[in-house]
Amino acid sequence: MNAQPVQGWVRAARRIVLLSGAGMSAESGVPTFRDAQTGLWANFRPEELATEDAFRARPQMVWDWYALRREMIARVEPNAGHRAVAAFQQRHPGRLTVVTQNVDGLHQRAGSPGVLALHGNIAEDRWLDAPRACCNAQPPVAGRPRAAAPAATCAGRRSSGSARCCRWPNWRPPKPPPRNAS
Repeated sequence: MNAQPVQGWVRAARRIVLLSGAGMSAESGVPTFRDAQTGLWANFRPEELATEDAFRARPQMVWDWYALRREMIARVEPNAGHRAVAAFQQRHPGRLTVVTQNVDGLHQRAGSPGVLALHGNIAEDRWLDAPRACCNAQPPVAGRPRAAAPAATCAGRRSSGSARCCRWPNWRPPKPPPRNAS
């Protein structure tokens, strides 16, 4: 492939957007989602693990799956592609914007500033529901949600028993199965 036309376009461009996807991080050893043999969705259905409904229905299973992915991503390093993009950005401040579909944070770890992560960052927890007034924003707590949580205390007060107040404010008990109409 002749790289000269691309080099000319890059030189002439005032601003560049780089769209990065699974192939970039696959070089670092991060499994892709869609590869038929090794992709994460080869063994799991997305709606069973990667949705809010899945988390609300099976918080422990979904939490464990994400914890496994976080551990795996923590063991890999940015590759030459991530580092080359970051180096270009450092040589040409403000000229290149990285937009990535990846949640692994490898562009950021390589030194790329201002990365736009379309699907978020797997290392960052987010509230599904707004925290209640009794809750303070705190870093994630080690552990995982339980399928059935005991009554919690919140700012010294006993809560309703849903454990939604402080420790797991996004936890909801599973919906009971529908009753058969007779």
